[in-house]
Formats: sequence, C-alpha cells, structure tokens
Amino acid sequence: MMTKLSKALEPQIKQINDKLQQLPDKDRQALLLLSIFAALLIFIFAIYLPAESYHDRARQNAQSGQELYQWLESKELQAKSTSPKKQGKSSNQSLLTLVTETAKANGLSLKRVQPEGSDRIRLWLEAAPFNQVIIAIDKLQSLHNLKIDELSMDRKDSGKVDARATISR
Repeated sequence: MMTKLSKALEPQIKQINDKLQQLPDKDRQALLLLSIFAALLIFIFAIYLPAESYHDRARQNAQSGQELYQWLESKELQAKSTSPKKQGKSSNQSLLTLVTETAKANGLSLKRVQPEGSDRIRLWLEAAPFNQVIIAIDKLQSLHNLKIDELSMDRKDSGKVDARATISR
C-alpha cells in the first residue's frame, strides 16, 4: 500500500523538489525553518494539547471516583446497621406478634388467625383494602424477613379483597 502511495505521489514530490532547488539558499533555509515551525504548531495543537487535556480529565475522574469510593466505604457500616433485613433477622418477637402488629399498623383487621407451630401462621382478612394488604405483605417480607408461603385474594367491592395467607419464618 505504501509503495502504491509513494508511486502515485512521486511526480508531485519531484516537482516540489525541483522548485526547491531553484530557490536561493536563504529562501530555502527560511522555507525549511517555516516548515519546521508549522509542523511544531500542528504537533502542539493537534496532538499534545488534546492529549494533555484528556489526561487531566481522566485524572480528575479517577480522583473523584476514589473520593466517592472512600465516602461509600465510610458509610458502609452505617448502611448495614440500618438495613431492614438485619433488623428483621434479629427480631425476637413471635410470629403472631409480628403479623398482628404489622396488620394494625397498616389499618387491617384480621378476621381469623391460626398459628401452626412456632414458625408458621395462617390468617384471613375480609373486605380489606387491596393496597394496604400489599403494603403489609411487603413489610412482613422486607422488614421482618418472613416468607409468604401461600396467598390468595378474592376481589370484593371497589378496591377491597378477601385474603388468605400462610406466613412462615
């Protein structure tokens, strides 16, 4: 490829070289100095300055990333101590207490509750607001780390449901 290019440019190079040879020595030296100066300017403005700018931005990004990492690392212990799952695992309350308190906190009235051992409970709700039931179930799972083994809901009036659930630790 390079040989094809050099063969294609050979007549132009010969013509430029001939014109240079016809110039007086002082003009040839001035043209050489001007060419070196132009090449230096092109190198500075087209290569060096953009590369230096990119390098500075990359260094700033790395530094801000390092600062963010250190900040996150310093907050790790605080985040772990306030994690809802950690609170739920360390809870010593009985399953029945957790379920009834969560239901009351969400404005739900349990129709019937049937414990099945110490780690499983069945409950029934009638005409309960659907949104509140979903919120209570989410809290039981996320805050108290309980499992919803079975859940069935029947639609009643607008926004109301009858629900049956089996919940376990």
